[in-house]
Amino acid sequence: MLLIRGCWLSDPLNYYFGRRGTIFFAAIFCFVSVIGSAFTQTWQQLFVCRLLLGIGMGSKASTVPIYAAENTPASIRGGLVMSWQMWTAFGIFMCAILTLLYASCLLIFILEDSARTLHCSVLGK
Repeated sequence: MLLIRGCWLSDPLNYYFGRRGTIFFAAIFCFVSVIGSAFTQTWQQLFVCRLLLGIGMGSKASTVPIYAAENTPASIRGGLVMSWQMWTAFGIFMCAILTLLYASCLLIFILEDSARTLHCSVLGK
């Protein structure tokens, strides 16, 4: 939700602070919100930290590829910008795989426990 607003926010940030300043702003925002997430006590606090992380990630995601394209030689410019997108997509893919693995292990544990309970209730043990 705020990731989109963070992308929109990157234009005025780039205008006033430049690309490096915007990347620094995004890094500080991401760092502070992640540290804040570690110390939250309620879901509302975690929600606010995640929203703030969205602002930092949005401004970073729209500024870093432009900064990389502006500062690399023309011969490797396209590959560098595409590698940024590729590794971002790879990170999202790995998170999805780990989530599926965790969910399947949790599901196996729950089903194993219910199967054991069913078996014991049928045999009367």
